[in-house]
Amino acid sequence: LDSTARTFMWLNTANRWLGIRLDLVGSIIVFAAALSSLLAAVLGGLAPGLVGLCLTYALSLSGNLNWLVRGLADVEMQMNAVERVQHYTKVQTEPQDDTTATLPPNW
Repeated sequence: LDSTARTFMWLNTANRWLGIRLDLVGSIIVFAAALSSLLAAVLGGLAPGLVGLCLTYALSLSGNLNWLVRGLADVEMQMNAVERVQHYTKVQTEPQDDTTATLPPNW
């Protein structure tokens, strides 16, 4: 494989690894919310509408968590570009060699 395809493969692998881990965290949160709201409904008299609302928010949390992590990674990459530009604005210019080359008039 050439270096571009290899880099893309590793990037895609890391994205899938992260996606699986975020989905696992989201599933654990949904399970904990379902279990706790079910117990609260049975033992404490929690309204069924609130149980459904709790589960709805817990299910949407997985997608929001994925969006948050990817957004933070994107902001970090953009800030890296800003740091590079800032660094290159402070780099000293190299001295120009004094050449007596003549350029054609249509240059």
